[in-house]
Amino acid sequence: MKAERRQAVRVLLRAHEDGLSTADIGRLLGIEQTAVRVALKAMPDCYIDRWQKPARGPVSGVWCAVYVPDHCPRPRENA
Repeated sequence: MKAERRQAVRVLLRAHEDGLSTADIGRLLGIEQTAVRVALKAMPDCYIDRWQKPARGPVSGVWCAVYVPDHCPRPRENA
């Protein structure tokens, strides 16, 4: 389920190039905002692009996803 949730978040973020907040992602996918945060922390291809201050409440990050090439080599420790 966790891998499926991460994939759903990834697909959603790639479809919204301008990014989404965790509240937006949760609302669009029908999952808790806490679960969205947990998923995003485990996704190295997602990052906070900028911060927004809503009319009410705390500042929130706007998340985006990048495309990582399949052939992207992993760095070696002794390189």
